[in-house]
Amino acid sequence: MKDKIKDICKEKENLLTFLLILLVSVILCFNFIRFHTVPDTYNVLVKKDYNSKTFFIDGRLVTGAYLYIGNLLNIPVTVLTVISAMFGIIFLSLSVYILYKAISDDKDNINIKIIKLLGSYLFVFNPLSVEHFAYVESGIIVLGKFLCILAAKKLTMDRKVPISFLLVIIAGICYQGILNIFITTSILLFVLEKHKEKSKKFNIREWRTTILGNINFISYTSSSYYNSKRCK
Repeated sequence: MKDKIKDICKEKENLLTFLLILLVSVILCFNFIRFHTVPDTYNVLVKKDYNSKTFFIDGRLVTGAYLYIGNLLNIPVTVLTVISAMFGIIFLSLSVYILYKAISDDKDNINIKIIKLLGSYLFVFNPLSVEHFAYVESGIIVLGKFLCILAAKKLTMDRKVPISFLLVIIAGICYQGILNIFITTSILLFVLEKHKEKSKKFNIREWRTTILGNINFISYTSSSYYNSKRCK
């Protein structure tokens, strides 16, 4: 009975953790939910043959199929872009959650849990990866990132090489440019797994670095949002 209650509490904690990550993702990416355009999206809007000539030929099969089906169903590109961004937020949250659970431990105190959650978020979503949400295929790009992180976990921690290999292939089909995430995440998880005891010891400098990194990133996304509002 005691173990069952403990499992229920653990499930509630996991659910609350994911909902918190999702809430932060929505706040940070809210500006991307509205329709926006970049050269790729502009070409999709004005050139009807752009899908087959670019996305399929370049190997961006999932994006090409997504836009092709959208055209068949007469769904405007503006709507497809918003839908893609919404899925991107969900996959972003799942990526952060998977990474956080991979590096967390039941024995972690609240301070370590917070810093690992902040670190996971900054690793997955940072100023270098904000541009993923700029494109019509944002949801597909972030899906590829999620699959890369999941594949890295399967490889380094679960030792399921075939599944990891399959996930990487699917991620590459989604978006080839995201495959570097698999390498960096695998290295991170391998190092943390190898030095598990040392990774549990956080000093004030690491606290300060991680927190400041997240504050800077939030400031960056907030300023981008308000600058975009002012330019209208």
